[in-house]
Amino acid sequence: LADVIYVKPEACGTGDGSSWANAKGDLQDAVMAVKGGDEVRVAKGVYYWKSYVDVPAVVFSLFGGYAGEDDDEAPDELANRTIISGDTGKNDQWVVYNLRKRALEGVTTPERTLGPVIVNGELSLPDESQLTDDEMVTIDTSLVTDNVQIMHCYSGNSGRDWCRPTIRGLWFVSAATGWRGAAIYVDSYYFLAENCHFIGCKADNGLVYVGNGKGDGRTMFRNCEFKWNITNRGILYLAGNDYVVENVRIVGALHSSLVTACAVVLDGGSGIRMSDFLIEKCYSESATTSPAAGIGGGPLSGSTFENGVIRHCWSRSATAATAINACHASVNNKALRFKNLLIASNHNVQMPDKPIVCRGIVALGHDGNSLEGCTLLDNEVICLPTKTCKSVVAGTVSLTMREDGKAEPQQPYRNVVNCTFQGNEITFPNGDGGADVTAANSILVYGPTGGNPLECIIANCTFVGGTD
Repeated sequence: LADVIYVKPEACGTGDGSSWANAKGDLQDAVMAVKGGDEVRVAKGVYYWKSYVDVPAVVFSLFGGYAGEDDDEAPDELANRTIISGDTGKNDQWVVYNLRKRALEGVTTPERTLGPVIVNGELSLPDESQLTDDEMVTIDTSLVTDNVQIMHCYSGNSGRDWCRPTIRGLWFVSAATGWRGAAIYVDSYYFLAENCHFIGCKADNGLVYVGNGKGDGRTMFRNCEFKWNITNRGILYLAGNDYVVENVRIVGALHSSLVTACAVVLDGGSGIRMSDFLIEKCYSESATTSPAAGIGGGPLSGSTFENGVIRHCWSRSATAATAINACHASVNNKALRFKNLLIASNHNVQMPDKPIVCRGIVALGHDGNSLEGCTLLDNEVICLPTKTCKSVVAGTVSLTMREDGKAEPQQPYRNVVNCTFQGNEITFPNGDGGADVTAANSILVYGPTGGNPLECIIANCTFVGGTD
């Protein structure tokens, strides 16, 4: 029979977990002992994950936000923070980076240190009112060598149907891994994360990695917050089909080295539905590849992203688009709809030393992708070409061919419909270096000489403060 298991920071009574009065005192041990259908309720406080382990591949629930007093009490994750920390050394510190200096001047060292992540058994969150629009907070990466991955849930290729965790009301803090899923790795058809917070973590391949989603949209993120994290390949990494992402906030993410994206990585499949989201102060950089600070990856088809905000993000890379990069050299993303988005005050820094097509802030790329009812406001593409760069092609929104020139026989149109453009700029603060420049402050339609025909529809758009 399924059990309800109660956990507190310190064991109480018999310590068998049968009630708050007899709560277990070790969260990791409690999770490792779950059976199919068990529900683990966790009281407020800080719980240090001891080491990397495979969580049992069963259907189970892990709920936080309890005061730990009444067995029938309702949870409140804001009033009763249930914090699961991967900081085994208990020494993590907050630091501040200046994104403008990093993008334009290559300054990779923190501006200042703010203090410990955990103080007196409580999560210490920095005061955001003390930050400028160009500043973001994250953890000091020099101190995370002893941090561990928190939840690794893998059941093997034959058992993914049975690996179905549901988590709610938890704060994942200071998790780290050199592979997939610093806070959570789930290789499962079904997964639900609701009212959870992911703060100050570091991952090389997805802070939260969910693989093999399929079928009916039962893999879902709802009312979750991702804040002040570091990743080499996505904060939210979705590999598979039919994910539903609702009311998610991704704020303050630092990304470097690899391709794809900083905030949301889409890795194959179709049927992604993402709505009511915020992506803010995300930073992406690469000297050779094309990562986006916002949404990118692929191949992906038949997916919708709507009613969201992408703002104050930065990218510094070879060709990437900052907010949305649906265009890759060898990846065919098609039938992607971006609807009713506010894309504002984002920056794309290009430092080309050879001819370049800069995809700007939004790159639609391939078959049937569309931008509908969106507002693009005060975005900036900053071009700093060297003297060896002979040509620069740039636009705030770019409708471009595949770089490999392959034919795209299905749904050939890239659509920009009912959109508003205001205050967007392509700038050359140090001059063009003698390069041949093709630039559009609003929409760039570009196909390489000798390539396949490029078809697009631009309709019912408003252009304020510009003529292109």
